[in-house]
Amino acid sequence: MRSLNVFLKDRRNYLVEEALQFAKDTCEETDIPVVKRTVRRKKIMPREKAADEPLTLDQELKMSMLECIDKFQQETETRCEGIECISDWFAVFEPSNLIETSETELPKFVQSLVEITMSFLQMV
Repeated sequence: MRSLNVFLKDRRNYLVEEALQFAKDTCEETDIPVVKRTVRRKKIMPREKAADEPLTLDQELKMSMLECIDKFQQETETRCEGIECISDWFAVFEPSNLIETSETELPKFVQSLVEITMSFLQMV
């Protein structure tokens, strides 16, 4: 999950641009017109000079897609905090840690596992 979040943070703008381009190309291939159907105007108050310019269809889609990616990232980070904690507890059993860790780091993993096991045994 960490790698997914890092990927989304690094590539979120690129993903949105590629998705928009793919959608445009698909619409062109299938002869679907890409037009914004309605334009909502903001009411101008008596002393205001001008209304805000409405967003283009591309800008609206981009904003919506970025909001979705941000919400997805936030949810995965929130929901995976517990999983990461458990993963840290049992890091000694991960094959990559057994192969790649140095001789000084491995005892730390084992010590952490022993401490957690002892705390669980005291609870029972």
